[in-house]
Amino acid sequence: MQNLLVVINPTLQEHVALRRALDKLLVDSDGLKVTLLVGVDVSRVDDKPHNDTLFRNEDWIERELASPLREAKVDYEIVFTWCSDWVNSILKVAHQIDASMILLRTGPLKTSFFRFSDSKWELFKAAKCPVMLVRDDAENELKTLLAAVNFQAKTTEQKILNTLILSHAKRISDSYGAELHVVNAYHDSLSYPNRGALAEAAALPASRIHVYPGYSNQIIKRVAADITADLVVIGTMGPSGAKSSIRGNTAERIISSVDVDVLLVNSEID
Repeated sequence: MQNLLVVINPTLQEHVALRRALDKLLVDSDGLKVTLLVGVDVSRVDDKPHNDTLFRNEDWIERELASPLREAKVDYEIVFTWCSDWVNSILKVAHQIDASMILLRTGPLKTSFFRFSDSKWELFKAAKCPVMLVRDDAENELKTLLAAVNFQAKTTEQKILNTLILSHAKRISDSYGAELHVVNAYHDSLSYPNRGALAEAAALPASRIHVYPGYSNQIIKRVAADITADLVVIGTMGPSGAKSSIRGNTAERIISSVDVDVLLVNSEID
């Protein structure tokens, strides 16, 4: 049984995370359940009574949430939270339903570098399953995936993360018959990755393995554009690893660089 947790911000007019669940992830709805978690991150919205989008009625729930799921003939549940600790409410529900993926809307790509709040990074790093960041303006169809790895990694945790990135990317590409590519950036000849190990682990033809010198975010952006990727899979360290700081600067720069959905995998997911 796959359990998708889709986070719904009821103050928005469009629910792209739900749309992506229906468009991308429900290729085969057998053995799959969708849980909608409806709640507001009070640190990110105007929570005063004059904000009309803070008020939703039964008709809105039926029209925007329940009806699309019923039409897709998917087993679903709708959960509401008014907890002020938005991130930990997501983590709690994800744990309760044993979520296989969390889908979360993120805004359109901006020209300048943006930063997620520390609370968002707590979610990315503490989640026991991958987190998909869904763009408002991303394409619905999933044809090409790009998995970003670091095969020059030295630590055990980084090597585990490479394995997790590849396994989740392969699982999604196999489900959709999508074409999988792998990218690995490096800084100089001393940090050149083991291309043979990368090719063996990825089990892909050489034409789908992209190894270039440069900063990760710049290389990933370039390759994603070249292959017209619909989804980029990246990793970040978990909360207890050697790199245990809340923020993930490299991952954040990558997310800021690409204009498609991003799947975040941390090194401690189940």
